[in-house]
Amino acid sequence: MKVLCYSSFTFSYLNRARVLYRTLRRFHPDWELVALITDEPPADFVFKAPDEPFDRVVWAQDLGIPDFRSWLFKHDVVEVCTAVKGPFIHQACASGADAVIYLDPDTALLADLDPLVDGLKTHDIVLTPHLIEPNTTTEAILDNDLSASRTGIFNLGFVAIRTTGRAPASRSGGTIACSTGATTTCRPVSSWTSGGATTCRPCSTR
Repeated sequence: MKVLCYSSFTFSYLNRARVLYRTLRRFHPDWELVALITDEPPADFVFKAPDEPFDRVVWAQDLGIPDFRSWLFKHDVVEVCTAVKGPFIHQACASGADAVIYLDPDTALLADLDPLVDGLKTHDIVLTPHLIEPNTTTEAILDNDLSASRTGIFNLGFVAIRTTGRAPASRSGGTIACSTGATTTCRPVSSWTSGGATTCRPCSTR
């Protein structure tokens, strides 16, 4: 399976991202590693992409976001690095890769990700849920359940997508494999038919 793996970050996170890419290279030397960078090199910093542990750089300003600089200054750093994930994953899904994986830049691999890639052989998307069991105490509900309802069911510090999955082209529903081992059957709420991603509302977990 041809895999493209990427992360989005600013130059202030380059040192962390280098750790991520070096560990990715150690465990998955055949993957294409892409750095999605949201800002420009500081004036006094010499950046040589060929010397970095990733294969290529994609500049956020080249993603086709209208009025990019104006858009950029409407967001803080975290918001920008999050917001560019979607536009690039559209491109990545059309790049010829069989699978696209996103990892946050402040992570590192301690082992290979083969079990997650294997999950894409039978599922369209692999995600990490914030919660896998409902909380029962008031304190835990306030800390966890309500927080997840505001920020989303899944933590997108990691996402893996099979680019040939059926969910993007069908309203009949697809399957999501959680990194915890659970499987969620989804009813599509909306499809990004041009980019290879589907927003789903979980209806059952087994």
